[in-house]
Amino acid sequence: MVTGAVGAASIVVSGWLARGVEAANGDRRTAIERSSLGEYFGGVSAVFSGLALLLLVATLLLQQRELRMQRHELATQREELVSSRNELHRSAEADLRGLHVS
Repeated sequence: MVTGAVGAASIVVSGWLARGVEAANGDRRTAIERSSLGEYFGGVSAVFSGLALLLLVATLLLQQRELRMQRHELATQREELVSSRNELHRSAEADLRGLHVS
C-alpha cells in the first residue's frame, strides 16, 4: 500500500516537474530542436567514451608492465643485499681472525 502511494506521488511530481521545465525552456518545438541537437552530441559522446575506454586499457597495461619491472628490480636488490650481507660477514670473520692472531 505504501509502495503504491509512493509510486503515485512520484508520477504526480514528475508530471509537475516536466510541465515546469517546458514552461521555463519553451514549447515542444524548441524541445524537439534541442533533442535533435542533443542526439548529435550523443554520437560524439559515444566516440569519446570509446576512446576513453581504450586509453584506460592502455594505461592499465602500462601500469602492469611498470609493476612487473619494479618487482624484478626489487628481487635484484634483495639478491644484492644478501650478497652484501655475506661479504660483510666474511669480512667480520677475517677481522676477528686478525685480532686473534695479533
